[in-house]
Amino acid sequence: MSQKLKQYALPEKPKERIRHIITLLDAKRFIEAEKETAKFALMGIDSISSGGLTPEDLDNFFTLLNLYIENNFSEIEFSDEYVDLVFEGMLLHDLNTKFGADVSLMKKLAEKILNN
Repeated sequence: MSQKLKQYALPEKPKERIRHIITLLDAKRFIEAEKETAKFALMGIDSISSGGLTPEDLDNFFTLLNLYIENNFSEIEFSDEYVDLVFEGMLLHDLNTKFGADVSLMKKLAEKILNN
């Protein structure tokens, strides 16, 4: 797993945060990976509000996650909510702009994933 993550030219911070989810994906525990991502999204959104994370930090996490999935699990059909959550997460760098992430939608998607 760590070798796979080294190929991505992103800061170490999102790589550290994604390791648990990558481990679940590599073990083919996809539903658990979706739920852990949803938990992290909710925590990350709260952390942006409190100043613990920047939108760019959380965007980097979702970008790395998307790259990892596309490069290693493109044949897997993740839930629509998960795909939409990851997509919205990759728009966080434009938060509070016309084309930025919709944080309320992200929360709804994460909650739906956790309740399925």
